[in-house]
Amino acid sequence: MHLLQISMVLGLAICLVHNVHSMDFDLMNFARDTVMEYSSGTERTVNILQPQLKVVNPPVNPYKRRNKKKSRRRRPVDGHGGVVGAGGGGGGFLSMRKHRRKFRFKRPPSGYTHRRKFRFRRPPSGYRRNRKPQTKLTFITRTKTYRRRSKPSNKFLEAMATIERAVAEAEVARSRIRYSDQKLQDMKKTIKLAVQKRMFQFARHRLGQALFLIKNHNSTPTSRSRRSTQNQASVFMDDLKQTMGPAQFDKFMAVMGDVTLMFAIDTTGSMADEIDTAKRIAVDVINYQRENPVSYILSPFNDPTTGPVTFRETTEGALFVDAINKLKATGGGDCPELTMKGILDALYEGPDPGSPMYVFTDASAKDATPENINEVKIMAKFLGKVVINFFTTALCRGSSVTDSPFMQIAEATSGQMLSLTSATELQNLNGFTGSVLGGSTIINSGCNIFNRKKRAALTASRYSIKIDDSIGNMSICVTTDRPNQGAAISLTDSQGVTITSGKVSMSKVSIYEIASPRVGTWTLVIPPSAGMHNYFVKSNSDQNIDFDYYFLMLIKKPASEVPVTDPLIGENSKVVITLAGNEKTRKNSVVLELITKYGKHIRDLQLTPDSRGVRYTATFTPPSRPFKLKIKGTTKRGNPFERISRSIVEPKHVQLRVLHSANDFTLRRGTSSTVTFHLYNSANVNKRVKINVKDRLGYARINGLKVRTIRRGRWAFFSVLFRTPMSAAIGTCDTAFISVSVNNGAEIVSQPVQLIVIK
Repeated sequence: MHLLQISMVLGLAICLVHNVHSMDFDLMNFARDTVMEYSSGTERTVNILQPQLKVVNPPVNPYKRRNKKKSRRRRPVDGHGGVVGAGGGGGGFLSMRKHRRKFRFKRPPSGYTHRRKFRFRRPPSGYRRNRKPQTKLTFITRTKTYRRRSKPSNKFLEAMATIERAVAEAEVARSRIRYSDQKLQDMKKTIKLAVQKRMFQFARHRLGQALFLIKNHNSTPTSRSRRSTQNQASVFMDDLKQTMGPAQFDKFMAVMGDVTLMFAIDTTGSMADEIDTAKRIAVDVINYQRENPVSYILSPFNDPTTGPVTFRETTEGALFVDAINKLKATGGGDCPELTMKGILDALYEGPDPGSPMYVFTDASAKDATPENINEVKIMAKFLGKVVINFFTTALCRGSSVTDSPFMQIAEATSGQMLSLTSATELQNLNGFTGSVLGGSTIINSGCNIFNRKKRAALTASRYSIKIDDSIGNMSICVTTDRPNQGAAISLTDSQGVTITSGKVSMSKVSIYEIASPRVGTWTLVIPPSAGMHNYFVKSNSDQNIDFDYYFLMLIKKPASEVPVTDPLIGENSKVVITLAGNEKTRKNSVVLELITKYGKHIRDLQLTPDSRGVRYTATFTPPSRPFKLKIKGTTKRGNPFERISRSIVEPKHVQLRVLHSANDFTLRRGTSSTVTFHLYNSANVNKRVKINVKDRLGYARINGLKVRTIRRGRWAFFSVLFRTPMSAAIGTCDTAFISVSVNNGAEIVSQPVQLIVIK
């Protein structure tokens, strides 16, 4: 009997290991089939308030002396008979011009006081006599119709990938998730409330959990048929759409490719011209005809204050420009500003996932601490890979462009730092700013930073760019550290034709905007005179080949694969890639390449596709340095394609993840709630960690010890307690940022978590 029990245990262990290493995508396919029914959206017509800038001539100067018209009246003069020329007088009426000397105005005698009504009035303070024509902001209303889509947008597919990952996370935690009709109703209310507060990632995770509950509940031996399960999921989705309304539901699922344009603007005294230029850029971007809805966030900052943050809906673009127009450039004197706080304020306002942010400043960041820089990077990734770009017209003396906090953040989010000489150059970026709102798939990127101490830096850098048949529009942005006005930076298409149209050259920036690029291999050449440089090639279409990914970490007790953001150093990991536009690719041609953050090759990995060609997996041991993912393959038309991930993967020795929430990530007023976290140390030495938490509302604190030691190869748990006051408003979002410092900051691992206040 004892031997039989041992054999049964061994058999169970083998089954668990087998299940772990042959991941079943049936749950994900169920969620995909359910959600895909809503990819077309609902046609709707809205009235959009658009801005216009009109040139207005200055008013007439009321203090300027006016030229009076000559009077036709002739004045009388002394003469015999009263008038010159009269009888007996020899006089009459003569013009004043003939006798101007006789009647010349005499200066008043000394001590004479003019009457008050003729006293000269001084112009008001700040009055300028010769003012230039000014621009006046006006509003117009136009009608916009969003039509049903024939094919899903890339933004919709990104939302679906988030939902699928949530399903995978719920499968791991199935023992802690209990099905009930009341629970589904509560989840439906929470999702609706979260969408109203623009907590899109939170709401999508809750939807994935709900779909898992429906599928798992109906997979028991007494469950209903597969068709019945699909019907229950469709009913849940239909009810959700009805309670939200079609427009809000489409935004929740990013059906129309919804995106948010974010401006973080320095408002110190030297930024007056840049603020005016940002206003003009916003007008051009808003008035550009596009199919996807755009919302707006404005986050002003200076020193010592930031805000207030302004959010405007898709129909209120003109009010976004009006908010920029009302910014006043005041103060300053000391160079650094609270740039990081301004960026975080915009991120916490709730942008659509994957949206671009543009930071306008002429100073370095006063609050660029390692903690703040890390928080910006993590929050940008957490909110669906937000891309952060910097438009700088100057930097504080002594600041390094290459190693500056701005460059670190831009590098981590696949943004760029554009060093400009003036607000005039800034005005040239309106096309670049607006183009990425239609999509920002990265086709290629690279730099020569790794060559800066080599002889190779003395020769021109040549980069090959593969353009496939799924790319509709393309933008290329090259930044250099030496002024060159675009000289000798050349781009040739697949037939060797040099591209000149659509090129904008500035002192250290060159931009190409190309519609319908010719399929084949293009070549970008950057001369050594440009110095250090980097470039990005992005597709601005919302229906081309792209991918999303997450990693799976093997947990031994209980044996399972847990979705994580970054893999562990020295541990076998599995990557799951979800391909958008898979119908355009040859399923067995897709290969995964690991590259450095500078674009250099590390190694290739063979991918295993699922039956649909939507998901691909690969098992590997990650490198110890940061890296990016690059997929390569062939389209069904036989053209090679390449795509690069937007975020940098940073393997660590310590893994931090959310394990469980006592109240399903909700906060009830007047009560307490806990969220439990899991820490794992994969290193062969013990690690001493310090745990810290901060949240926007001040509800959170660490339960238990903040400093502890995690033994090698072991795990630990800790919880965060949230105390919600009775005065908290329903629907309020509290984002807690948990960071763990390992061995006095040798490593920092972080995990944001969002909770929402309910009744």
